[in-house]
Order: sequence, then C-alpha cells, then structure tokens
Amino acid sequence: MNKNSLFIIVGTVLIIIFLALYLLSPLYLPYYKTVDQTLKNNYKIANVDPNSNIKILELTTTNVNNTIYLLSNTSTVYLQIINSSGLVANNSEVLISKVYPGKYFITIDNPTNVSQKVLVRYAVFPYTQVSSLYSTLGIITTVSEFFIVLGIVALGYGVISSIFNKKRFKRKK
Repeated sequence: MNKNSLFIIVGTVLIIIFLALYLLSPLYLPYYKTVDQTLKNNYKIANVDPNSNIKILELTTTNVNNTIYLLSNTSTVYLQIINSSGLVANNSEVLISKVYPGKYFITIDNPTNVSQKVLVRYAVFPYTQVSSLYSTLGIITTVSEFFIVLGIVALGYGVISSIFNKKRFKRKK
C-alpha cells in the first residue's frame, strides 16, 4: 500500500466516522429526545395581522422548570416573553430564556405590512437539560466538523497525489 492510498483510506474513514457521529447525535445525546418530543407536542398556530402584537399563551415556571423555549416557523416576527414587570426576552425564530418562577405571557409581534400565519412550538424545561443539550451538541458539532474537514483534506491530498504520480509515471515510460 502506498502513501497516497493510505491518505485516501484515512480521509474516507475520518469523513464516514465523524459524519455518522454528527448525524446520529440525536440518538445518543442526553435530553435530545425529551426536548424534541416536547416541542413537537406543544404548539400554537396564530394568524397575526400586519403591524400588530398578539398574546398566544401563558406559561408558568418554577424553581426547577425555569427555562422557556420557543421556536417559530418564520424569522419575520418576534417572539416575546413578558411578565408582570414587562418584556423579558425578544427574538425571532428561536428564543431560549432562563427566567424566575412565575407567570409569563408569550406574544408574537408582527412588524411587517402583511398578515402572517405563525406556528410557535413551546416548552418549559429545567435549565440544566437545555444547557447540557446545547453544550454537548456544540462540542460534538465542532469536533465533527474539524475531523470531517481533516478527512476531506487527507482524501483530496491522496487523490491529487495519485493523479500526479500516474502522470509522472506515464511520462517516464
């Protein structure tokens, strides 16, 4: 086995292993299924008039379940978490906010000039579940991307070296 073949094999193996590690992460990450299933089961659909703000639901948090997770199907509206003191958090598409125990209202603000049908998925979780999930997912994503790129570089080097070696071998004949 020559050096170029070794680079091709190592590159291919790195790509396959770390792509599988990344793609299969929902199967082995702690809390992934819990978060995913809760977001699938809890949703509200609302028609929001142009340049308006509507309340879509009320959530209660405790000392344990102290993180509100909101996910929208559009980035042209703002999801807002409001308590008796006023606005707590405001963002489009995804909003995760650690809050104090109490009652919170979830509103949708549509700053555009067109009416929108908005799907909002929501959940209240312990902060440790959400932070553990996203910390672990971030590490797995970063490591996987690094080794996939490394595999692509090794594979590319092996293929290009093989092509040039074949051309050089043909010229010598």
